[in-house]
Amino acid sequence: PLRARASTEPVQAASAPARRDSPFRGRVWELAQEAQGCRRVQEAFDAADDGERLALASELRGHVWEASQCPHANFVLQKAIATLQPAHLQFIVDELHPDLAVRAARNKCGCRVVQRLLEHCLPEQAEGMVEALLANFEGIARNAFGNYVVQHLAEHAMEHQRVQVMRRIAADVRSLAADAFGVAVLGGALARGPPAEQEVLAQALLREPGLLVFLSCARDGSNC
Repeated sequence: PLRARASTEPVQAASAPARRDSPFRGRVWELAQEAQGCRRVQEAFDAADDGERLALASELRGHVWEASQCPHANFVLQKAIATLQPAHLQFIVDELHPDLAVRAARNKCGCRVVQRLLEHCLPEQAEGMVEALLANFEGIARNAFGNYVVQHLAEHAMEHQRVQVMRRIAADVRSLAADAFGVAVLGGALARGPPAEQEVLAQALLREPGLLVFLSCARDGSNC
């Protein structure tokens, strides 16, 4: 299930201003878009306390979608998601609403952001996003970047959603096995899904003549 870190600290306002002594005050978004600047901002998140992180993250407001598509800023957004308290992630969830999350899942940079949200959000925060991803399962599972998101769903979504993912995969094993990225979904699901559903998927694979041999060859890169 989705794992979120509990906190006994009072929730601070998500719009907290950057601290006056911060060298990044007013420059977080500017620096996040630069190769060197994004590294400096990530280091600042690592070194900061909760209040300072919230101040840094507040400067990403209004830029979440753009950050999720940027080859540099996506790393800053990932760092914010991984280090902020779950309650402070709501503005990111709101800006990366379900329709945009589906688009992000198919993007080289955006898929990483979606994966971090699945890892760190509270279940109720991620529910709408997960439902949208499930509704677009076929296209995401066969995508070069989306397949990683589906594997993450099998591991990090709420239990009933994990079951849904696994059963969608089990119902479509032959088609997934014939797809270069679908094969990765099958492997990830067998390794990360709920144990009972792993067994169901394994049985579905066994019912397809020659499929396990095909998958073994595909994994090894041989023609068999």
